[in-house]
Amino acid sequence: MNKLLIPILILLSSKTLSWETDNFTSRRLIEKVSEKEKLDNLFSLNDKMNKDIRKTLEAFSKDYNCLEDQEKLKNKKVPLIYSWIDDALGGTHAVIEQFAEEGGVMLYDHNREWFSMEANLMGKNYGLQGAFNLDGHVIGPDKVGHFVDQGFDLITEFIENGSDKDAFKIAMEESNDMEEGGFGLMISGVKSYGDMGANFSGLKFYHNLLSGENPQLTCDPKTKKYKLNYDFNWSDYVNDSWDEGLNCSFFESVDNPYKRKKLKDSKGREIATSDIEKIYPPADNDEKNFRKKLADFKPPMSCPASKDKCSALADINCSNYFISPKCIRQVDKKVSCEIDTFDKLFSVERKKNYSFARGEEEKRSEKRRDYAN
Repeated sequence: MNKLLIPILILLSSKTLSWETDNFTSRRLIEKVSEKEKLDNLFSLNDKMNKDIRKTLEAFSKDYNCLEDQEKLKNKKVPLIYSWIDDALGGTHAVIEQFAEEGGVMLYDHNREWFSMEANLMGKNYGLQGAFNLDGHVIGPDKVGHFVDQGFDLITEFIENGSDKDAFKIAMEESNDMEEGGFGLMISGVKSYGDMGANFSGLKFYHNLLSGENPQLTCDPKTKKYKLNYDFNWSDYVNDSWDEGLNCSFFESVDNPYKRKKLKDSKGREIATSDIEKIYPPADNDEKNFRKKLADFKPPMSCPASKDKCSALADINCSNYFISPKCIRQVDKKVSCEIDTFDKLFSVERKKNYSFARGEEEKRSEKRRDYAN
């Protein structure tokens, strides 16, 4: 048997693996969850990340010198601390994703049985992950896994290829290739731009660990140990690009990065790029069936679910690499990727002053109240 087919057959035979996320069935409920539920989800995932990152830093310091590790960046090599964090929270079925699936957050429509093509929203023979609200965004647990795991893959490509504009393009090509290959289209038949949005955010996370104006880690020259300057907060990274209800998936290969095209009809009149049906009609029944199932919701749904939010997503610098053409074409905007410095491109706006309570539940409740206010 072809060796390449073996892992695929193993995956296809597993009825516990969820290939894609359902961002629609309970979308309206998830968007309206209580502030308490939002904060419970956020603080639960934050605490898990910070607990494991701190353990990783402690273990790393026993074997490695952070001065030598930081020096790797100057030589276009990947610091070991990146792979240590990925090992602690990522993996084949990412640790942070599994934590979310197994009760770390309030999931809707999760742990459903293996679907037939008729019952599955995507029209495929596999199960679907549920979705939850993370800081006001509707996402699936797989997105936090992509953030950690594929974010590491992208920072590796970026650094090893020179940390320049060409290296960035290579990293973005890798993100697209993963979604058109074993992480998406080739296996599940779905190319998820939501995954690619999470991949890009993960790239920013790893860059900001040791680089930028306010790196999360610095090296103490005396102890030669990494110091965590501030706690990790998912609110700093999660955004609507992770939401497949907005950053819509495709069921076939799509050119990447997105390029705005000027097309004309048979009479020579220019067609607006927002007129998706005239520019990109459904090439097969998968897209048609998906739209029909969304239209059957009461009230009907569509993808993208919000034109206003698509406008904001299209405005993100370099959105042409990870925002779905379905979203960009809805708002008929020209998108671009302007790179002055990578510190600027990968910059993160620290939204809230979250602080890890280190398992002290009473203090964590107090911090949750302070955070909400």
